[in-house]
Amino acid sequence: MKTEFMALWDGFTTDQNARVMVLAATNRPSELDEAILRRLPQVFEIGIPDRKERAEILKVILKGERVEKNIDYDRIAGLCEGYTGSDLLELCKKAAYFTIRDLLDEEKNGKKSSEQGTASATGVGNYPDDKDDNNESSVEQDDIKEPFSEVYSL
Repeated sequence: MKTEFMALWDGFTTDQNARVMVLAATNRPSELDEAILRRLPQVFEIGIPDRKERAEILKVILKGERVEKNIDYDRIAGLCEGYTGSDLLELCKKAAYFTIRDLLDEEKNGKKSSEQGTASATGVGNYPDDKDDNNESSVEQDDIKEPFSEVYSL
């Protein structure tokens, strides 16, 4: 399969006048095949988001969702040092599951929620049972910089 892919990429079986742009992205540059790397004329490093960028990513992820108006995106972003956009998306999904679990527990116990279906802005840190469930994929900038510089000789 790799041979066929490389032959198509090199244009052996395509129209010589056809223009194709290949855009590749990876979180593991050290695992890329050298033959593929040779065919990529430009390489750009995009690091992990900083606090401000994480807050903006959270706003994009939660746009259109029912959340409290006073949610502190900056505070949450500060608690998520080293998280990527993908990590933040998974965090939001997990937070939604906590809210659903709480609503189901309240319904089961005969209680009525005041704002049923709205995620809580104060929910950060309210789940001690899950304290040890750390985000395994959170990384530091140096975790990316070292493999990136090894692969691309920076």
